[in-house]
Parts: sequence; C-alpha cells; structure tokens
Amino acid sequence: LAAGVAAARSAVALRPDLADMHLQLAFALTMSKAPMAEILAAFRRALELAPQDTVIRANYCKTLIAAGRRDEAIAEAGLLYPVPRYMSEAELTTIVNGLRAA
Repeated sequence: LAAGVAAARSAVALRPDLADMHLQLAFALTMSKAPMAEILAAFRRALELAPQDTVIRANYCKTLIAAGRRDEAIAEAGLLYPVPRYMSEAELTTIVNGLRAA
C-alpha cells in the first residue's frame, strides 16, 4: 500500500492541475489507512479542481460519513444531483437516508 501512496503522490507532483490525480491519491490514502485529515485534504483539492465532478463528490461524502462528519456529509450529498454515473438513484437515496438516521 505504501507503494501505491508513493505512486499517487508522484502523479500529483507531475500533474497537480488534474483532479483525477488528487482523487487517486485520496483513494490510495484511504486504502493505506492514512490520517483522515490527509485523506479529506486530497478529496477537497480534487473538488477545487473539478467542483462539478459527482464521482469525486460522492466519494468525499462517503469519506465524511466515515469520519463522523454528518453535517458536512449531508451538505455534500445535497450537491450530488445529477446522480453520479456509477451510482443508482436507489444507492444515493440509501446514503441520504442513512445520513438522516445518524
């Protein structure tokens, strides 16, 4: 997993202007169980570069839920329309309902 994080950091260093590089870094950090602040920072940078990308936003929302940051996750979930291309309407509804119940 450390090699994956190193590779993702190298990709970000080469192309810091690409949101997908920051997204891949966030995924690598998540898989390696890095500190949550570092994971969230990678997601936020990806969103700064591509604020309309629903894939990034949906994954950021899920990570906020995992971090126990319910209010922020609800706000982010409200920005997910249209539904991300990989997520069904039912899956999004499940996420939003889970947030309301938490």
